Amino acid sequence: MKILAIDGSTRQSGYTAKALDLILDEAEGMGHDVERARLSDLSFEDCRGCRDCHRTGGCVVDDDMGGVLKSVKESDHIIMASPIYMGSETGVFKCFLDRLYSLLSPMEGGGFESRLPPGKAATVMLVCGSPEGHIVYHYLTNRYTSIIKGLLGMEDFNAFIVPGTSKLDSVDDSVTLQQNLETVKERLC
Repeated sequence: MKILAIDGSTRQSGYTAKALDLILDEAEGMGHDVERARLSDLSFEDCRGCRDCHRTGGCVVDDDMGGVLKSVKESDHIIMASPIYMGSETGVFKCFLDRLYSLLSPMEGGGFESRLPPGKAATVMLVCGSPEGHIVYHYLTNRYTSIIKGLLGMEDFNAFIVPGTSKLDSVDDSVTLQQNLETVKERLC
């Protein structure tokens, strides 16, 4: 299985990056081909809203996001991770989400159809310092379900929040992460 990990953390050694490392170590241990895209290391623009992708079938902006979008199309499972800053994903991660718009094709009469091949799986992991983050920011998991499952058509989908990381010595100490890691492992089999 080809797995693409989208790392939306702005810190290479923060909790989000470390939590993602745990998932990717498991995936590699299972023999999966893993590619990691650290968004903060890439150079890309915001979505221009030009809608040229409707005409061309893909994003026309020539930057590092082109390679990421190609990997999204080619991967079997996309694992996306971001810390929660000020009640939402990081700015760089939001920019990535906006650029996924180019993977949608408008339908006659309204709405969109995904340009992605069927059968893809996706996992979204959001990490926050608040001990009640999984309750306070639950709306984010609903939002990602709407975007990733609803618009992009990835039926095999899971989103979860890892709360209370600012109080942990290590992400290994997060019961929530360990429980969700088991779910991710099952989905990678």
